[in-house]
Amino acid sequence: MGASYKFTVTCTNGTASVVEWKTGDIDPGKEFLRVATATVGCGVKDFDPVMDSGLPVETRSHEGAVASGLIGIISKIMPWNW
Repeated sequence: MGASYKFTVTCTNGTASVVEWKTGDIDPGKEFLRVATATVGCGVKDFDPVMDSGLPVETRSHEGAVASGLIGIISKIMPWNW
C-alpha cells in the first residue's frame, strides 16, 4: 500500500514549500526521504499542519527518492572528476 511523508523545505532565498513523498510497496524510510529532500541552501523539517498547510506542495514518488539519495551520497564518496 505504501506510506506518505511530508516535509517542509525553507530556503535561504525566502522560499518555502512542502514536499510530500508517496511510497509504493518498497518504503525507503522517513529519514532516507528527509535526506533526499534536502537541497543546497535549504533546511528540511517535519511538516507541521498548523504552520505549513498554506504552503505550495510538491509530490514526489519513492523512485525519485532512491535516485536523488543515491546520487547525493555517491557524489560525496566518489567525486565525478575522472
